Amino acid sequence: MVSFPETMADSKGKKLRHSESRQKKNADFKFTESKSHIVFTLKQIVENNEPILFVIHDSDEADWQFLSGKPVSQKDLVIVSLESLVSTDGSLNDLADLPQGWYATRKSAGEPWDRKMIDQQY
Repeated sequence: MVSFPETMADSKGKKLRHSESRQKKNADFKFTESKSHIVFTLKQIVENNEPILFVIHDSDEADWQFLSGKPVSQKDLVIVSLESLVSTDGSLNDLADLPQGWYATRKSAGEPWDRKMIDQQY
């Protein structure tokens, strides 16, 4: 039988009960997909820190696309881990429950997300 220590330390050395440690870890990443799950985004987002303003959760293959809301050229697309985007923009966790076949937009970083089904007009 596996036993866990009663307490663990967080990254700052503060002692946490085991259940608190798990909750703290999960608070930083709320997606059901693994942290290493690959997603599509743009060079401008990864290299130039452009904000993510348009997110698509495809219905066909459940792919995620994290875009800027500007016109996209195929040469600008890159593949990254889901965790790399969430660690840069924690507000993406608000979309962890976005159903397949839906998209979300916002006017600027920090604004609330507006969610719609893909068959509705972008």
